[in-house]
Amino acid sequence: MSSQLAKLLSCDMNENNLPVRAEQMRARLRAYPLMIGVQVLVALMLVVLVWDVVAHQVLLVWLGVLFVELAAEFFYASREVVKLDSLDECRLWRRRLLVSVSLAGLIWGAGGILLFVPDNFTYQVILICVYLGVSAGAATTNPVFAPSLYIYISLLILPLAFINALVGDHDHFMLAGLLVVYWAFLLKSGRELAKIFELSLHRAIENEYLIEQLVAEKHRAERANEMKSRFLAAASHDLRQPMHALAMLVGALKEYVQGEQGRALQEKVEHSVEVLGGMLDTLLDVARLDAGVITPNYERFAMQPLLKRLRDEYKLFADKQGLRLEVSSFDGMVCTDPMLLEIVLRNLLS
Repeated sequence: MSSQLAKLLSCDMNENNLPVRAEQMRARLRAYPLMIGVQVLVALMLVVLVWDVVAHQVLLVWLGVLFVELAAEFFYASREVVKLDSLDECRLWRRRLLVSVSLAGLIWGAGGILLFVPDNFTYQVILICVYLGVSAGAATTNPVFAPSLYIYISLLILPLAFINALVGDHDHFMLAGLLVVYWAFLLKSGRELAKIFELSLHRAIENEYLIEQLVAEKHRAERANEMKSRFLAAASHDLRQPMHALAMLVGALKEYVQGEQGRALQEKVEHSVEVLGGMLDTLLDVARLDAGVITPNYERFAMQPLLKRLRDEYKLFADKQGLRLEVSSFDGMVCTDPMLLEIVLRNLLS
């Protein structure tokens, strides 16, 4: 039992779970302004409420001690908010946080005893309602760092349950029992909330890691593609030379081919070489564009002559494949690089 309690309060911290633990503490620090502001407001209203039935000196001392502790917490939280980058820093912050939470819980727990009015059941019920509200608020903010919840809720509620039990009558025994049940319920609920919050942090950190990996892979792929494009652009002349030589050799072969079958075969070879040359030219032109070797030369020109030329050139290819190529009339002007636009349109038509 004691080992389980120690494990719950220690909130195990190591290099493997450091990102999660650090984010838990940052979330706890971000909640400090709201938590402290609410405690100040509730404490002031509670003191005003019991001002006429509790000794003023007791109220002022309790309120002053609470304000000093809350001010110290706020100063520390605002000073340490960015110092959670290493395991040692997080462990140091965890120890200090547990101390500050324990002090705040002790002060509120003492308030449950000092502000308890023995002979006035109405004020006792009001005090219990206030403490139930404070503990419920703590249960919604402290689960981001579970040990602070266990300590704070226990020190807040159990002294109030104890002082009710000391009264000794049936009603106060029932109130003490209800407070203990409420305390156990808050601990259970807070623990489940802490698990959900920690799981969400694990998934968020994993997603962030996966996104970083994806971005890194994307950059590597882009660099590899850029290197390929630059290589093809640089080797453009060397790669085109063999194709030009092959086209010339196929053309010269006509003089030595005899017979209908030979000429038909020679024409097929010549056509294949033309298609291969066109594909290579397109590939190299795109590679040069990707590599940034070609600089666009913008100018205004009419689109219709270009469209007519492409229609006349590709209509035959479309007819052979059983397709119909239609080009609408366009009398407008465009401003772009005519050579690059023609390359793009040829790629689309091909």
